[in-house]
Amino acid sequence: MASTYSTNLKIELMGLGDQAGTWGTTTNTNIGTALEQAIVGYGNPIFTSDADLTITLTDSNASQVARNFALNVTSSGSLTATRNLIVPTIQKQYLIQNSTTGSQSIVVKTSAGTGITVPNGARTLVYADGTNVVSQITQLPALALATALPATSGGTGQSVYAVGDIVFASTTTALSKLADVATGSALISGGVNTAPSYGKIGLTTHVSGILPIANGGTNSSSTTYCDLTANVTGTLPVANGGTGQTTYTNGQLLIGNTTGSTLTKAALTAGTNVTITNGTGTITIAAPGLTATDVGDLGVGMFAVGVSSSNGAVTAGSTTSAFRCIYIGRSDSSITIKQTDVAGTWRNVGGKTTDGTGASSAELDPSVFQRIS
Repeated sequence: MASTYSTNLKIELMGLGDQAGTWGTTTNTNIGTALEQAIVGYGNPIFTSDADLTITLTDSNASQVARNFALNVTSSGSLTATRNLIVPTIQKQYLIQNSTTGSQSIVVKTSAGTGITVPNGARTLVYADGTNVVSQITQLPALALATALPATSGGTGQSVYAVGDIVFASTTTALSKLADVATGSALISGGVNTAPSYGKIGLTTHVSGILPIANGGTNSSSTTYCDLTANVTGTLPVANGGTGQTTYTNGQLLIGNTTGSTLTKAALTAGTNVTITNGTGTITIAAPGLTATDVGDLGVGMFAVGVSSSNGAVTAGSTTSAFRCIYIGRSDSSITIKQTDVAGTWRNVGGKTTDGTGASSAELDPSVFQRIS
């Protein structure tokens, strides 16, 4: 009866009564070669070209690369892309080492199934389950590493931290720690390809957009806090610091009104010998020159007064008393006073001397002005 071979490891299975006198040799090969390769064997599949590589098992218990437990995969030239290492569609585990040149990953898979990617320089344990190649280990109850797992392997490269430390990418393949700082600082981007840092937020450099009123802002980007022309409607009342008025005519003034504590518009009213002239932004108040003439006999101890803005004349007549008339007038910025007796002679006033002819006047010092009796 002819020998057969096992499905997965190709161990020779001798038929009953076969190989009389030689079965020991076959058994030794099964154990010493086939089983030993499957358990601890070390093989070396080689990519001889920049293409996928297929390794197979034949019906033989002799040494075969695909039977080895550990496979150190190399290449005779540089690989230019990820290539497939196609293993037999059997049930078997492999320890794969990617030692190819060209810095490319390899995918360990079956001809029709899926596989596991092994980065260049990495070593991993996989299992061919008869359809696909899968990861041999998906969970570890505990893992202790002699050194920190680097970022290139999915770690941080860091082993100790202080409270508040932040990990950031300092290069494309490394992570670094950013130590915490005092309260009140914010994490600020340093820009593309620049490490971040802590600092204060600059309102002129770090803030964009317009803060709405609902969030405590003004909803305006204008340097003017409020445009009273464009952003205010209605009339500002007195209670809020306004006038309650919107239109005016020339000469109008705002007068306090106790009714409602408001301001009322009013214009000045002209009176006797007083004129009011309202202009654009101006009010002119004038008193025209007054002239008193021939006021008659005033009696002893009495006198008449004439007031003029332009040296008007005042006369009085009497045959019984002196000092019948006083004239007070304005010339430039000085005040002048004239007084006459019945003979028309000018008299002294407050120590001031007149010319006695009635052609000029004395200057009156307000501090010595006295009533004439």
